Amino acid sequence: MNRCLGRKPHNAAAVAAAPSLRYAAEAPPPVTLDRSRVNYQPQAWGNTDYPSCTVAGLLNGALASEALSTNSALNIAPLAWMPFYCACAGCAETPAAIGASDGAAMLDVLARQRMTGFDIGLPAPLTGDFGVVGLDRLSIARGIAAMGWIYAGIDLSQADMDAPTGAVWEAWTNPGADVGGHALVLWGYTGLGDQDAVIMGTWGSLEYCAWARWDQIAREAYAVLFSVAEPAGVDTVALAQANAKWLTS
Repeated sequence: MNRCLGRKPHNAAAVAAAPSLRYAAEAPPPVTLDRSRVNYQPQAWGNTDYPSCTVAGLLNGALASEALSTNSALNIAPLAWMPFYCACAGCAETPAAIGASDGAAMLDVLARQRMTGFDIGLPAPLTGDFGVVGLDRLSIARGIAAMGWIYAGIDLSQADMDAPTGAVWEAWTNPGADVGGHALVLWGYTGLGDQDAVIMGTWGSLEYCAWARWDQIAREAYAVLFSVAEPAGVDTVALAQANAKWLTS
């Protein structure tokens, strides 16, 4: 299976100025988060052939919200990713132009969906407030548990790209060359120890990354509120206010 990348490097100052995920109550994350019984099926959204990972991650996050809410109301058109990606990447809406593009920045993707919406087809454009999440394991685990999923950006090495589908990405002894940035969904985790894994939705499947490897490759992470149900323990009012302020600053 092809695996394409496409996350442009983030601007640290821009991430620092972006809204942060805010909680209404402090609560530790579960020791494990097993969602094997939830019918979550991430899709490729062109990312096996094109550098569309930032947009694919957003759509797979929407699918994660739907899987957890079980309302079956989401109807994403198969090629809905193309015009939205092209607007974010600044390229023409043709396969050749998309293939020659070099991806997009996650914050630009988040800003566009928040300001103009993401036309996915019926029933309505996709849009949601978002907040920055810390990259440490507890923050990530707590964010996944509270919001359902995390939109995350990582930097990969050749060893990660060469790992078989479903194999755990380790803290490789010889990781090989750096190959670029990638965006994906964090969906669950088997525990919080070094050899436990965070479960990722990307390239049309579920992949596994040991926390020891996550600590090496994590670069940015965001919680996005797509679900119609308010997540427990999250200050959604403050999050909306912070988003509105950020968009007008």
